[in-house]
Amino acid sequence: MGNLTILLAFLAAACAVAAASRGSGCSYGDCHKDSCRGKMQGKFISRCRPDPDYYSCTFGVLSYCVCVFLFYHLYMYVSCPGCRDYCYRRNDGDYEAKCKKDCRYYIHCRRGRMSYRRCKSDECFDPASRKCVCQEKCRGNGNFPSACKDNTYYVRCRNGHPTLKRCGAHQVYVASRRQCECQESCTGNGNSPSVCKSSNKYYVSCRNGHATLKMCGANQVYVSSSRQCECQESCTGNGKSASVCKDNTYYVQCRNGVPSLRRCGPHEVFVPSSAQCECQESCSGNGNSPSVCKSSNKYYVSCRNGHATLKMCGANQVYVSSSRQCECQESCSGNGKSASVCEDETHYVQCRNGHPSLRRCGPHEVFVPSSAQCECQESCSGNGKSASVCKDETHYVQCSNGIPSLRRCGPHEVFVPSSAQCECQESCTGNGNSPSVCKSSNKYYVSCRNGHATLKMCGANQVYVSSSRQCECQESCSGNGKSASVCEDETHYVQCRNGHPSLRKCGPHEVFVPSSAECECQETCTGNGNSASVCKGTKYYVQCRSGSPTLRRCSVNEVFDPSSSECECQESCDNGNGNFPSVCESNEYYVQCRNGHSTLKKCGAHQIFVASSAQCECQESCSGNGKSASVCKDETYYVQCHNGHPSLRRCGPHEVFVPSSAQCECQESCSGNGKSASVCKDETYYVQCHNGHPSLRKCGPHEVFVPSSAQCECQESCDNGNGNFPSVCKSSNKYYVQCSNGHPTLEMCGAHEIFVASSAQCECQESCTGNGKSASVCRSNQYYVQCRHGHPTLEKCEGNSVFVPSRRRCECHETCTANGDFPALCHDNRFYVHCVSLTVHLRRCDTNQVFDPSQGKCVCVETCAGVSDGDHASRCRDPRYYVACSGGVPSLRQCSGSKLFVEGVNKCLCRDTCYGKNDGTYASCDDCATYYHCRHGSLITRTCRYNECFDEASGKCKCKEITCKGRKDGCYPSSCLPCGTYIKCRNGVRVIRKCPGYRPYFDCQVKRCSRSRYRCQVCIINTLRRIVNTLHYFGCLYLIVYFNLVFIYLILLFYKIFYY
Repeated sequence: MGNLTILLAFLAAACAVAAASRGSGCSYGDCHKDSCRGKMQGKFISRCRPDPDYYSCTFGVLSYCVCVFLFYHLYMYVSCPGCRDYCYRRNDGDYEAKCKKDCRYYIHCRRGRMSYRRCKSDECFDPASRKCVCQEKCRGNGNFPSACKDNTYYVRCRNGHPTLKRCGAHQVYVASRRQCECQESCTGNGNSPSVCKSSNKYYVSCRNGHATLKMCGANQVYVSSSRQCECQESCTGNGKSASVCKDNTYYVQCRNGVPSLRRCGPHEVFVPSSAQCECQESCSGNGNSPSVCKSSNKYYVSCRNGHATLKMCGANQVYVSSSRQCECQESCSGNGKSASVCEDETHYVQCRNGHPSLRRCGPHEVFVPSSAQCECQESCSGNGKSASVCKDETHYVQCSNGIPSLRRCGPHEVFVPSSAQCECQESCTGNGNSPSVCKSSNKYYVSCRNGHATLKMCGANQVYVSSSRQCECQESCSGNGKSASVCEDETHYVQCRNGHPSLRKCGPHEVFVPSSAECECQETCTGNGNSASVCKGTKYYVQCRSGSPTLRRCSVNEVFDPSSSECECQESCDNGNGNFPSVCESNEYYVQCRNGHSTLKKCGAHQIFVASSAQCECQESCSGNGKSASVCKDETYYVQCHNGHPSLRRCGPHEVFVPSSAQCECQESCSGNGKSASVCKDETYYVQCHNGHPSLRKCGPHEVFVPSSAQCECQESCDNGNGNFPSVCKSSNKYYVQCSNGHPTLEMCGAHEIFVASSAQCECQESCTGNGKSASVCRSNQYYVQCRHGHPTLEKCEGNSVFVPSRRRCECHETCTANGDFPALCHDNRFYVHCVSLTVHLRRCDTNQVFDPSQGKCVCVETCAGVSDGDHASRCRDPRYYVACSGGVPSLRQCSGSKLFVEGVNKCLCRDTCYGKNDGTYASCDDCATYYHCRHGSLITRTCRYNECFDEASGKCKCKEITCKGRKDGCYPSSCLPCGTYIKCRNGVRVIRKCPGYRPYFDCQVKRCSRSRYRCQVCIINTLRRIVNTLHYFGCLYLIVYFNLVFIYLILLFYKIFYY
C-alpha cells in the first residue's frame, strides 16, 4: 500500500512539473483547429475539445495538459482500441461495429460521442447503405413466404442459402400450395378486366373491395373503356348477314370468317332476303317531301296517314322542296329570248348557254315573239284624252271610237290626268330658284329641290330678284332682343343687337313664339286623324281633331306607324342575336334577330314557338275524347284525347295507327307448321302454326319464347332499368339479377348473404344461437353479434378495438393486412407495426422520431417543446442545420457557407467541416495558416509553417509577405526572406531590396542595414519558436512513453495484490 501511495504522489508531481513547464491551463491531445497565432501568452477557449475546453499559449506555442492526455490514453489502452475512440473526428452517422460479432449491432456517432445500437430481430446492419436491412432466413429446402417483402415475393432455399424471388405479374405466393398463383385484384367498386383469364369474355366485378370473376352473356365481350359487357358480331364464312347488335341500318360483312360491321347508305336498310342494302322512302306526318331514292327532281313522296307513295310531276314541272309541290319549269335551248310556257305574255325566257331565266316585261309591255322584244302598247276605251303609258308626261292619248292617237302638248306644258288637259308646268334643272315661265308677274318664282320645281310667291313687300335668285325683304329692328320676322315665316326670327337686325332660323319643327320670344317645337295638324310627332320620339303621335293637335303616347312595346296612322306593336332585339318569342303576335310567331335587325316569322303548320329551346316545335291538338292520328309524328304514334288534353303515345312493335278504327293494329304471319316468334306481341307470346293458320299463344309466367329452340324458357328481365333485382327464375333468395344497359346477368350472393329487394343488394345475415357475444360473419373484426334469446344484434367495438372470439370481448389489437410497416392503431405516432407474413410486431421509433405513414418509416421531427424561443441545434440534421423557434413553432434553417451551428453560443460560426464537400484540401476558418483535408467524409487538420498561409487555389502553403498597401513610404523588414533582405515601400509600390555585404543585416529599429544580426527581431522570434517547437515535440513524446510504462506497472501491481 505504501508503494501505491508513493507511485501516485510521484505521478501527481510529474503532472505538476509538466503543467508548469508547458504553461497554465489543462486539456488533452493536440487539435490543429486551436491556434496560438497572434497570441503570446494566456488561456483560450478550445473550439474542438469537449472537456476540458481550453488550451494555453506560451510565446505563440500551443500546449495541452499532459495529465489529462495521459489518463485519456490509458483508458483507451484498457478498453477496445478499435471501437471506443471510433467516433473521434468522424462525422455524425451510423457505422459498422467491428467489435461485435452480432451483425445486428452498429455504432451511432453524434458530435464525437459513441453509442451502441441494435437493429430489429430479423434485420442486420448493412455497412454499404449504413442502414438496418431485413434478412431472409431458411427453414430447410424449398419455397417459403418472404419475411421481408409482401406476398408477391417468396424465398427459395437450397442447402440453407435463401434466394429472394418474385412472382409474376398479378401473382401472389400461396403458402399452402408453395407456389405463385394468379389473383384478381380489386380497388373500390365497379368492373375491371380480368388479369387471370386471357379471354375477353371474363371480367372482375368489385363490390366493397371483394373481387368476383364473372362471364359476359351471349354475343358479348368485356370492353375496358366502357367497363361493361358489349355486344360483339359473329361471322361464319363469307357474305353479308343482319347485325345482331345494331338495327336494320347495319349489316355484317364476313370475309374468311372475320366480321366487319358496316352501315348502309343514307335512307337504306338491310334486307336479309336479298342480303343487300335497299333504299326505303321514309314518311313523317302528312304532306309531300322530296324523294330520297330517286335522284331526279321529277319525283316526290306523298305522305298520307304515314304511308309513303312515290309520285311523278307533270310535263314541264319539277318538285320544289320549299313549296312542297310541283311547279312549272322553263326550258331553254341556245341563247336568246323566247315566250314563257309557264307565265302570260308579260313574261319571257332569257336563254344563256342553255340556262333559262324567267323575266318580266316592263309596265304596259308585252313580249312580241316576232321581234323577240318587249314593246309598249297604248290602251284606249271610249272617247277623250288620257295620259300616255308609253311616253312621258308631255304626251297624251286622244281616243276616238276606241282608237288611240298619240299627241304632244305645247312648250312648257304637260298633260294633267285630273283635268284631262295640257297645262303649263314649271321646269327645273338642279337645285335653286329661277324665274317662273308660267307667270308673268315678278312676284312669282320657281324653287328647285332635287329636280322638283315648286311655284312660289314672294311675301309682302317682296319681289323675286334674278341676280340673287331669291325674294328679298328688309327687316326692321329697334333695341335688343328677339322679335318675329316680317320677311320670313314663323320658323324665323330677328335677333336685334344695338339696333342691328340679324335674321336667324329656328330648329327643325320649331316656330318662333312672340310671347316667350323663344323658338319652341310645335306639332302640326291638318284635318282629322293621327300623325307622327315631330317633337317627340316614335313612342308619341299627334291626334288631330278639327285641326287641333293633341300629343298622345303609345302603349308598351308599341311605336307609331305613319303609314297606318296607328300605334303598332314593334318587335325588339335587345337580347342580341337568335330567336325570341314575339311580343306582338301569338305563340305561332317568333322574332329572328340578326345584327340588331328583327324579322317576324311564323312557325309551320301545327307548330308553336318554345322560348326554352328557341325554336318551333310541333304541338298536338285535341278536341273531345278518343284517339286520333298524330300530326307531329309518323303513323306509329297517335294522340290520346282526354277532356280536350292531348297525350302523344306510340303503338307497339309492328303496329301502326289506323284512323278508321282509331286503334293500333298488328297481324301475325304464318308459314307451315310449328312455333315461331310473334311480331305483334312481345317475347312472352309466340305463334303456333298449323297448316298455315297462326294461333297466338302466351308463354308461362316469367317465360319468353326462344326462336333458336322454338320453346318457352324462363328469362330474367330488366324491365325496371339498371340495377339489381330479385331473380324470378330461381326460388332461392341467394340469387339476384344484375341489369346493365338492359342486359340481365344472373348472380349469386356470397357466403352468409341473401339478396334484399328493398336495398337491391346482397346483404350479410347474422345468425344467432343462445345468449352471449360471438364474432360477426358479415363485418370485420371491429364488429360482434350480441345474442339475446336467439335474436342477433350487430354492435361495433369502440375506437380501434377488435373483437377477440376466444375472450368474447373487444380489445385494442394491432392488425396486419400486408407485409411492411404501418401506423399503430392502439398507440401514439411514436409506435408502428412491423408486419411479416401478416404477423404483428409492435416497435417503437428512436428518440425524437415519429412514424410517417406516407414514407412507411420513422422520421426525425424537429420540435420546440421544452425550449424557449430562439435558435437551437437541430435534432435530426447535421450541425449545418439549426431550428428557429418562434411561439413554439419550429422552422428548420441552414447555416451559410462553411459555418456550423454551435450549441451554447447558439449561433452559426465558421467551422472546419467536410459536410457536403468532395475529397480535397480546403482553407480553415480559424486563420490562414491552418487548412484541412477531407477524405471519405473524414477531416484531417494540418498547419502551415510559421509565417505561411494556405493558398486554396494552388493547394499549398505560401509565405505571407507584408504588403505596402496602407503603409507609409519607407523600409520594412521582410517576413518571408532572410534577415539581409528588406521591403521598400514608395507610393504603395513594394520593392524588394538586399543589404550590402559590409552591412548584411536589416535593423528593424532604425529601419536600415546594420552589421548586428541580433537587432533583427524576425530572426530572433523565428529562432526561439523553432527551439520551443522542438522541445515541445520531444518533451511530449518522452512523457507519453514514461507514463504509459508507469500505468502498465500499476496494472501488474493491482493484479498481484488482488489475485495473489
